[in-house]
Amino acid sequence: MKGYFFLMTIILFGSCKSTFKSTTEQAVFVSARKYPAQVKQLEIDPLGSVYILDKLNKLTRFNTINNTKTEYVDNRLGNIDDFDPRNPLSIMVFFRQYGIVKFLDNTLSPIRIIPLQDNESFQNVSAACTTNDNKLWLFEENQQRIYKVGDNLQVIAETNRLSDLGLQKVQVVKMRENNNKLVVLIKNEGLFVFDNFGQFQKKIKTDGYADFQFWEDNIIQFENCRAMVLPISNPLQIQQSEDLCLLNSGARSARKLKQGWLLSFEDGVDYFSK
Repeated sequence: MKGYFFLMTIILFGSCKSTFKSTTEQAVFVSARKYPAQVKQLEIDPLGSVYILDKLNKLTRFNTINNTKTEYVDNRLGNIDDFDPRNPLSIMVFFRQYGIVKFLDNTLSPIRIIPLQDNESFQNVSAACTTNDNKLWLFEENQQRIYKVGDNLQVIAETNRLSDLGLQKVQVVKMRENNNKLVVLIKNEGLFVFDNFGQFQKKIKTDGYADFQFWEDNIIQFENCRAMVLPISNPLQIQQSEDLCLLNSGARSARKLKQGWLLSFEDGVDYFSK
C-alpha cells in the first residue's frame, strides 16, 4: 500500500516540473497563425481562454484576458485522449491507456488524480467528461453504460445499456454536460441526450459530424467547414447552418465565441470575426 501511494504521488506531482517546460528544449514550430500548433484538439472555457492539445501531447492554455500562456506536458501516461475545461479551476484530462483522470488548476498544475481501474467496474473506460457539480461521467465499454461517479468512484447515476437503444458496437466520440444535459456523440449514429440521472431523453440524428460544442441553449456541430446549430430543447424544429469556408478554407474544427469564431487548421488556430 505504501508503495502504491508513493507511485501515485509521483504520477500526480512528478509532472509539475514539466508543466512549464521551456519551449527552447523542443524544435521551434513556425506558423503565421494566431495560435501556432499542430492541433489535435481545440477547446474554450467559460472565461474565454483557449486550450490547444497538439500532436506532441502538449496542452497549452492561452489566457485571452491577460495574454499569458501556460503549458502542461506529461508523456508517462500515454497520450491525452480528451480534456474538458468547462471548469477552468479544475480541468479534466483523460488518459485512456492507463485509465487515469487528472485534474489541473488554472495554471495547468496537477491537483488530483483518479485511477479509474481501482474500481473493478471501470476497467475499460473509453470516454469521460465533467458534470455541472464537479463529478465525472464515464463510458465503460465492457458494460456499455455511462456512469456518473464521485471522487471515490462511487456510482451516483447510470444509464441503461446502450444496446437497449438499438446500438451495437458503440464508439463514443465525445461526451459533454451542460445545464444538466449530457450529450453523447456516437460514431455513425448521432447525438444522444440524457438527463443528469442518466435517463435517455432524445436522439439527434446527424450525418458526418465528428465534434460538437455547447453554445447557450444550442449544440454546435462542425464538419468540413460547416457549422450546424441545433437547439437542444427541440433540435428538429430549427436547424441553422453556417458555411465557414467563406472565412477560410481548410479548417478542421471550430469553436463559437461571443463575437466570431476560432478555426483550427493543420498549422494552428486563427480568430475570425463574423
